[in-house]
Amino acid sequence: MKYFIIVILIVGNIHSQTPDFIFWDQNQDVNEFVKEMALGKTAIYASSVLEQIEPVQNYRTTLTKIRKFDLNFKLIDSVILTKDSFIVNLNSIKYFNGSVYGFGNLRSKFDPDFYTLYLIKMDSDLNTLLETTIDVPYTYSPWFTKANMISDTGFVVFTSLSQLRSPFVEHYNLFAIVDTNLDLSNKNLMDIRGGNFSPIYELVPEIGDSTFLAAAWVSLRLNATLEVIDTILPLDKSKVDFSGGGNQKTIKRFSDTSYLVCQTVPGAKDVEMYLCDFNYKILNEKVFGSTQNDVAVVRQTVDWNQKDHIYSGGFLFNFTNTQPNVFFLTNFNKSLDMRWIRFYGGDMNYQIHSILAMPDGCCLAAGLRNSNTATIDADPIILKIDSTGSITSTYSPLGGEKIWSVKVYPNPVSVYLKMEFENVNGEVLITLLNADGKPVLEEKYNYLDGTIHLNLSDLPSGIYLYDVIHQNRRIAQGKVVKD
Repeated sequence: MKYFIIVILIVGNIHSQTPDFIFWDQNQDVNEFVKEMALGKTAIYASSVLEQIEPVQNYRTTLTKIRKFDLNFKLIDSVILTKDSFIVNLNSIKYFNGSVYGFGNLRSKFDPDFYTLYLIKMDSDLNTLLETTIDVPYTYSPWFTKANMISDTGFVVFTSLSQLRSPFVEHYNLFAIVDTNLDLSNKNLMDIRGGNFSPIYELVPEIGDSTFLAAAWVSLRLNATLEVIDTILPLDKSKVDFSGGGNQKTIKRFSDTSYLVCQTVPGAKDVEMYLCDFNYKILNEKVFGSTQNDVAVVRQTVDWNQKDHIYSGGFLFNFTNTQPNVFFLTNFNKSLDMRWIRFYGGDMNYQIHSILAMPDGCCLAAGLRNSNTATIDADPIILKIDSTGSITSTYSPLGGEKIWSVKVYPNPVSVYLKMEFENVNGEVLITLLNADGKPVLEEKYNYLDGTIHLNLSDLPSGIYLYDVIHQNRRIAQGKVVKD
């Protein structure tokens, strides 16, 4: 008996199935940065993305790593999420009732046009309990998938989808509601092609969780079935560039009747912080930034745990590449009076992607660092910063951090205001301004770490603003009370 093997080739509109074209090279540089952090009862969780650029076809390969720290910021454990046939990319991590939840996407290793949303539930020791996926249209890529808690019942998940054939052009917003077992109860795919809507940056439940506010260039209100029931004009329509680019917003619910809204101003030179009601009526506002002409504010965000310690953070991108990028973090009281702003940098590029306000009034700022010339080979970094703006601890796998640090004390002050510098080398210009904005003290120092004592004994009692410039860049600013 003879046997024949017949091979049939079908030529037509099929999708190429090149086996495993995306790979992980242990000898290649890795770009790792922290995407988001979550606070548990006895631990802090940080999700980071590790990426490489495949050298032949220039595809981006990613892995996701989740680290667990104790509340004293000591590393306890870590896990890398992998799937045999998919690249795992988590953008958002949450903690609820003893479980850690991750939200992101999967990309097929065999078909670069196939994506799906990916949701995972783990126990507090990072053991996987549940996984699920949510379908997205073929050839569309999820862009920064995120999630927020809906009371104690589950999560609202949201992302914007870009056509892979038209990079950076958003076509859909996708919203979904899942319970704490990741079961899908509702989903809405909003077609924004050719419309006035825009990609969603944040989506937060409103009171009673029956409606949701979605932050974008034109913000939207959604009902419980995730349908648009209202469009909300921007805080100031003249400040919105509908052609794209700036005015990315982040929203944090502050009370039963108000939101904190943080956004960049036109040209991305400064940041606006607003306290608004549910219709975006401004109740209070502040504008702050770097006052530099060669930088743009990127990834600004806002968080609070104690209402009298509101934090806003981001990083300054130097688009002339003449100076490294730096973190910034700002501390406000509940009336949006700025206590201080600090800029954390040095000889390397530092970029912040996430902040997490802590119950003790401190704040964690996380992102990446790399050399001032490297476009790849970045390392994750997390800073713990106290309520005065001082760095109290740092996590980086490689260590050796030399970040600017300025500690200003005491506050209130009677005679000598002390400024304690670390990793600040070279000329420092210190200016003290009175409540009318007039300089009352200006001193230059050629400096190599240590402490400077400013004698304020001759100044009348009141509130003063200090401003510290190093290498033509502001590194500290804040208010001090003179007794």
